[in-house]
Amino acid sequence: YYRLVKSVDDNVGRVLDYLKESGLDKNTLVIYTSDQGFSLGEHGFYNKQWMYENPLHAPFLVKSAGVIKSGQVHESMTSHVDIAPTILDFAGVAIPEDMQGFSLKPLLLGQKEKVREASYYHFYSHGERLPEMIGVRTERYKLIHYPAMKGDYQWELFDLERDSEEMK
Repeated sequence: YYRLVKSVDDNVGRVLDYLKESGLDKNTLVIYTSDQGFSLGEHGFYNKQWMYENPLHAPFLVKSAGVIKSGQVHESMTSHVDIAPTILDFAGVAIPEDMQGFSLKPLLLGQKEKVREASYYHFYSHGERLPEMIGVRTERYKLIHYPAMKGDYQWELFDLERDSEEMK
């Protein structure tokens, strides 16, 4: 895991160094992200499909020299469907009305604090070990539904302020 993180860090650094050395950094929007987070033993899992907090979060870093203030950290719920509208907005291109997602430009420029009140999640079953999961997360609550499961394990509701580890 360390080697993977180190390699990604080194190579993203190489790209950023090239952009700066060539002067392209002054007119380039850099977005770094991945598919989603990963469980490292939380809840007894070592994968990324569950809707618990660790695998639900994905890295999302954005850089634009002289445009976006560096060092900002936003807690706003975002989604990968926000990437395309964000790129179009920064490029000055109209965002089609039927496009899913929101531009994160107002958030990144400090003009807005959040783009959505809730986030929807749906994981379709994968073999016998990973069940279908459907859920909604708000700032404070998370509701997860496992349609194929029976009894008490079909629903989970968490108050993330009172139970940040999602254990009760």
